[in-house]
Amino acid sequence: MQKNLNTLNKLAKERTHLANERTMLAYIRTAIAFIASGLILIKFFENGLTTNIAFLSMLIGILLLVIGIALFYIRKKRFKSISES
Repeated sequence: MQKNLNTLNKLAKERTHLANERTMLAYIRTAIAFIASGLILIKFFENGLTTNIAFLSMLIGILLLVIGIALFYIRKKRFKSISES
């Protein structure tokens, strides 16, 4: 019975780790979409308002990228400290 509990606990930790990775990848995917849309707006439309929107879109994408990676490492560290205790 103890072996089954250890196996279930190990699998739960793996699921949590994989969910954290999927979340980080979703942040990266969304960030790339924002950055790409900003670049496309700059490439095809060159008036003032569209350029401002494009730079804002790219800024949001960069912020999402930084936030997603930071949250990944914060959660990874938290999960590691929880699993050690």
